[in-house]
Amino acid sequence: MPWVPSSLFRFFLPASLVATEECLKRLALIGDDLANAKEGLIELRKAKGTLTSGGFDMEPFEVLLQLIDNPKSSSIGGNPQIVKVYKSMKTVPFVVRRDGASSLYGRTLLSYEVSDRFPTVDF
Repeated sequence: MPWVPSSLFRFFLPASLVATEECLKRLALIGDDLANAKEGLIELRKAKGTLTSGGFDMEPFEVLLQLIDNPKSSSIGGNPQIVKVYKSMKTVPFVVRRDGASSLYGRTLLSYEVSDRFPTVDF
């Protein structure tokens, strides 16, 4: 069996909950406070009614935002980052607009920096 870091959490639904083959998507989370991340992800999927069906959309990112805002998760903070990685290993960063500020790769953009080259997501 390959070595897996203790901070790695893989999200698998038990076979008894799987309604369709489409639900067999995987998600790997790496970092701190994985127990709260797992719990938050399950609660969010339950609230949306998608725990046993479909794949992931922006739910993992929404849980990350909750952890960033939670003062109990002191080791998680700063500006969130989103980068899409294609199968060909091409990457596309996203500008994250949150609370009136825009950031790219986790760095807050200065007033004169133009971010129209990259897609933008608002939270």
